[in-house]
Amino acid sequence: AKFVEDRGAAGVLGTEARVWEGLAGEVGLGFVGRILRGVPAGEALRLTRLSLLRQRNPLGLLYTLYASADLRLDGAVTTGRGVAGGAGGGV
Repeated sequence: AKFVEDRGAAGVLGTEARVWEGLAGEVGLGFVGRILRGVPAGEALRLTRLSLLRQRNPLGLLYTLYASADLRLDGAVTTGRGVAGGAGGGV
């Protein structure tokens, strides 16, 4: 917790095991895209995991949110256009 607080972060999205770059990129784009659209962090992670599960990939379950599930980004874009994971679903 001190590591996160010392850097001014409200939380961290981490993994329970090592993951390869392709998975990390896919999860990162989906999670951040949703956060930028104003989706709370817990729901953003849940939706990202579900997107992977629809592709028969359970590895989204390796990701853990170390923050409040209600955490939102101040000034988030609410149109859902022009950001990673925007309209059309994505991850």
